[in-house]
Amino acid sequence: MLKIAGVVVTYNRKEKLKMNLECLLKQEYPLEKIYLIDNCSTDGTYEYIEDILKNNEKIQYIKMKENLGGSKGFEVGVKKAYEDNYDCIWGMDDDAFPEKTALKKLIEVYEKLPKESCLWSNPHNDTDFKSEYKKVNTWIFVGFFVPRVVIDKVGFPRGDLFIYGDDDEYCHRILNAGFSIYKVRDSIIKHKANLAKDTYSKKICGKKISLPKIPDWRLYYVTRNYILKYKYNELIKYKAIFWITSKNFIKLLILNPKQIPIFLKAWWHGIIGKSGKIISPEK
Repeated sequence: MLKIAGVVVTYNRKEKLKMNLECLLKQEYPLEKIYLIDNCSTDGTYEYIEDILKNNEKIQYIKMKENLGGSKGFEVGVKKAYEDNYDCIWGMDDDAFPEKTALKKLIEVYEKLPKESCLWSNPHNDTDFKSEYKKVNTWIFVGFFVPRVVIDKVGFPRGDLFIYGDDDEYCHRILNAGFSIYKVRDSIIKHKANLAKDTYSKKICGKKISLPKIPDWRLYYVTRNYILKYKYNELIKYKAIFWITSKNFIKLLILNPKQIPIFLKAWWHGIIGKSGKIISPEK
């Protein structure tokens, strides 16, 4: 039987975290260990889940000294599970609620594939499958499943991106190393994506252009990390710098020019390789 460790990163969402832990503890294929990385929550998270922690020795609670973002949380958690010699690692955010068969379904597929395969649960009610799994070239850090043999080659998630894009960067590194990622249809995780609902829009020459309304801090990390996730020796990095992000710049210029300064700051930091926590998220 494979030894699987779970990694959960949390920050100030104690009610959701409690539901997440309850789901993980009810998995039909049991987790050997759950590494809970608390990004220095200030809402009484530990006290709220104290009974769960005390009554389940398999949960290892690690509280960070400061909030260094989800990227650092996943780096710390995956590294800890790897150092403790688990065969595979299943990671997610605190607002992910796996069905009790979610891990079991992952393992059933994993046993049919080469052992260096990475998997991804199904957190978006995706029904576009021709079989019980499909190869993908993207994922998010909600239900990602990585064998230690892959970590041997590609290392850990990048912890210096703070928030946004760390999952894309890790996916890109895994695929570039020659490994494959498969999404598993029946490994269901209930998860509501935190997407911008409002948009800026305008018609120009009969063509409608639109852009999501997001705060400055989110615009900063999305823009910067999109550039940072690629290496300087990759052609796609320069496409990101001069083509893909420039399209967003033009949209901002037309729809919301007041955000141009924060965009340019993020763009420049991406080019010069400045990472880490630069702007604190708004509450």
